[in-house]
Amino acid sequence: MGDAALPAPERARGVAFAAMRMLGYHWGGGAHVLFGILVLLVLVALLTAAAVFVVRTFGGRQLATAAPAHAPGAPLSAREILDRRLASGEIAPEQYDQIRAKLEGGERPAG
Repeated sequence: MGDAALPAPERARGVAFAAMRMLGYHWGGGAHVLFGILVLLVLVALLTAAAVFVVRTFGGRQLATAAPAHAPGAPLSAREILDRRLASGEIAPEQYDQIRAKLEGGERPAG
C-alpha cells in the first residue's frame, strides 16, 4: 500500500515525519530534554570554572600602584621602631604615648 492510498492528513503527516527524520529529529521520548539539561550543566560548569579562575587570579591582591610603607633595606625611623614595639607588645600604651611625645618634641598628652 503506497502513500497515494492514504487520506491527505495521514499522507501529510507521513511526509512531515519523513522530513523530520531526515533533519535529525528522530530521537524518541525525552531525549531532547535530557540533551538540553546536559548542555545547561556544561555551561554552568564552564561559567563556574571561569569565575573561580578570575577570583583566584585577581582577587585578594593589593594594587601595585600603592607605594610600600617602608623600602626594604632602608633604616627605620624612630617613630616606625616605636610603632613596631607597641604593636609587638614590647611596650605599654602609656610608655608609647610618653616616648612619642618626646620624639615629637611636645608635652605628654593628657589621658
